[in-house]
Amino acid sequence: MKIQFVCCGNTFRSRLAEAYLKSKNISGIEVSSSGIRADRNLNGPVCDYTVRLLEADNLIQHLSKNWVVTDEKDLKNQDLVIFMDKIDYDFCHSELKCSVANYEIWSISDVPDDVLAEIPKDDVKIMGLARDRFELIKDKVDFLISHQILIGG
Repeated sequence: MKIQFVCCGNTFRSRLAEAYLKSKNISGIEVSSSGIRADRNLNGPVCDYTVRLLEADNLIQHLSKNWVVTDEKDLKNQDLVIFMDKIDYDFCHSELKCSVANYEIWSISDVPDDVLAEIPKDDVKIMGLARDRFELIKDKVDFLISHQILIGG
């Protein structure tokens, strides 16, 4: 089964989901991630707080090396596409003219831009918000696994 996580920049939410699911080492599952606006490269190859979260949870070895831009071909080759938020689904549907048969929208928002733009940056606040989103992602991945959605049950 091929699963792709999609968010905006492919530097935070979808990369966390990809790494967490890869860490489960489920036979027959191929996991990838992409971003609808990854080509803008606004955060570099990955957000600092993504790396820090994965290091804290001992999952850094499952982090893919670079962001990937979402495209129609990749989406159509997936058995399940998980959009981190409705805006990501809407973009793929309207801009890429792509509809996928099997998808979910998880409604996990990004860390708000106004928090990231604060000067000086409030690292505790940013990491707290990022951790909250990662916990939601982990819960949703665990739900998929526990309900055997990923293992053919």
